[in-house]
Amino acid sequence: MLYITILGVTLIAAFFASWYLMHAARSKERMLLLEKGYDPAQLPGHELPALPALKGIRIAWKKIGILLIFVALGLVTASILHEISGGFDPSFGFGILFLFAGFGFYFAGKIKDTDGNSEKSN
Repeated sequence: MLYITILGVTLIAAFFASWYLMHAARSKERMLLLEKGYDPAQLPGHELPALPALKGIRIAWKKIGILLIFVALGLVTASILHEISGGFDPSFGFGILFLFAGFGFYFAGKIKDTDGNSEKSN
């Protein structure tokens, strides 16, 4: 079991390190081109990749973050209650988790977008 954990952490660290190094090299190259007066978007091979599949799709990261914060609060609350009470039925813990997730959905729905428009039409 320990080997699987070490392998998972190593894989995550390797993916993060490769992403970081690639991102740092790309941004450094773009900065050098900008300092020399070139527009990186007009040079061949330096175009920003277009994502046609994601075009027009907007992800509300603030709302997802609020939902995840409430789910985490539900997990913390359930674990604290589990330690205080000395153990309880697992369905009670899931109930607390889903209760906090519901609060998260409620408050995330009340948040307005950054441009002032709300997704709901009330």
